[in-house]
Amino acid sequence: LIEMGAGAVVLKGEVDTEGRVEDLISDGERWFAVRSEQAAAAPEGADAAFASTIAVGLARGETVAEAAGHARQALLERSRRVSGQ
Repeated sequence: LIEMGAGAVVLKGEVDTEGRVEDLISDGERWFAVRSEQAAAAPEGADAAFASTIAVGLARGETVAEAAGHARQALLERSRRVSGQ
């Protein structure tokens, strides 16, 4: 995808046996891992919201790693609000 012109690529990870998730993100030069606990109540469309939030961060001038970290945090915070935690 990078070779086809994408500025960044996000590979969504699966939840492991300990309830953590790891996503892999590349800016075309490096790969970054964004690790966190699983969102307690991942709503439908959470993956699209994650990718969209990364895009917003990039548009604001954040690096790929910064945008991905902020997007993961925002998703976790939203999940906590939805689940009442």
